[in-house]
Amino acid sequence: MGILSTTRSRTGSPQSDRFARLTVVVSDGQDFFLHQTRRTLAQLGVRDIHLAGDGAEALGLVRTHQPHLAIIDWDLDAIPGLEFTAFLRRAEGSPAPNLPIIMTMSSVDRIKISRAMSAGVNEILIKPVTADALMRRIGLRPRVPYTLADMAEDSA
Repeated sequence: MGILSTTRSRTGSPQSDRFARLTVVVSDGQDFFLHQTRRTLAQLGVRDIHLAGDGAEALGLVRTHQPHLAIIDWDLDAIPGLEFTAFLRRAEGSPAPNLPIIMTMSSVDRIKISRAMSAGVNEILIKPVTADALMRRIGLRPRVPYTLADMAEDSA
């Protein structure tokens, strides 16, 4: 199993309770997508959500809040999403080398997918993030290699 099972969330259900206990850091340089992802997480029942406008701020939030999950955009200022992920996975003294990371992207191709997975990303989502796609990603084991067919399934 991944972070959570893939059963539907209902108020008062074990699934909803697990979402409610999650701490999540979300980082995106575009306010619209940052807040849209926050709203999507809140719809799933996540209560402890920390927002960052760039990779450096996200790293600080990871250090401070010790989240269960990070949702990081590919195109971040200060520390891009790819470098953020590689740092967490490989740097000496990393605050969270095993933190599950979902990377969001406006567009994908095989090279981006390969680079993201090589850096240590667990899952990839095409923007805009939907509740259904996010819930599937949270409940799945990482898929390696990631395929463009996976992306098409989420955007359909």
